[in-house]
Amino acid sequence: MSRLVWDKTSERLYETGVKNCALYPWDDTIISYKEADPKPTENTFSNGEYYTRSGSGTKEDPYVYAKANSFTANTDYYVVDKKGAYGKGVAWNGITAVNETPTGAEATDLYADDMKYLSLLSAEELEGTIEAYMYPDEFEQCDGSATKDGITFGQQSRKQFCLAYITTVGNDVDNNDFGEKLHLLYNAKASPSERAYATINDSPEAITFSWSLKATKEKISDAMKTAVKAIGIDLKDTALITISKKDKKGDLTKHYDEIYNAVFGTDGENGEDGKDPKMLMPDDICKILTRTNSDG
Repeated sequence: MSRLVWDKTSERLYETGVKNCALYPWDDTIISYKEADPKPTENTFSNGEYYTRSGSGTKEDPYVYAKANSFTANTDYYVVDKKGAYGKGVAWNGITAVNETPTGAEATDLYADDMKYLSLLSAEELEGTIEAYMYPDEFEQCDGSATKDGITFGQQSRKQFCLAYITTVGNDVDNNDFGEKLHLLYNAKASPSERAYATINDSPEAITFSWSLKATKEKISDAMKTAVKAIGIDLKDTALITISKKDKKGDLTKHYDEIYNAVFGTDGENGEDGKDPKMLMPDDICKILTRTNSDG
């Protein structure tokens, strides 16, 4: 038996600010075309999914592919092989706020025999908002815009994206110098936002852009769920991972720097090439976590 002891510093933490935001837009660039396998039939054919080709292309690429809108027997059909992954990260300057808003997890009580015997929780989802004075060109495709030669077309298809951003952690002793957290937000889609244009007056204000977003959970593979369960964590799929640089006692965590350098990229040193910024998915984080724990 022992008496409770209240630590004077470790629990007096606060989190503030947002900085070093990076955007990772979905890259569905067509890499190549390949013959459909299995071949479509009249019953399995889907408009826009299959392509036909003709031989009037360039010398380097002699074929031209066109979407097939109807099924024709004895025709060779092709499908596209897209990159299908989040692209290289780009810096997002001018971020003023990232608000995380979990929703769901609402209780539904079940009654029987004049008493409550079970409470079911709905699925938890993640929504939020982004506020900024500006945004990178790569975000236009996520905001439903298409731009060419200074001309922008709105109301276009919106691509999903990931975000990585840093928040500051402080306490009553070190103030804002205590530590920081790296937030990884997955599979987000931005909704249309209001932009208020006002005449310049004696109290001018810069336009602040604001986007609502909804994130979709990224699947964690069964193999990784089993691996992390062996070290004491029972995981479900998630749309948000947060990595602390320090624990509450002020000790450095052993995986923060590795994740930080992977997500934001590195410059080349000692004759080695630098690494492009790449979004680490939940499976990647789990691999790092299980490896660092197995290494002691």
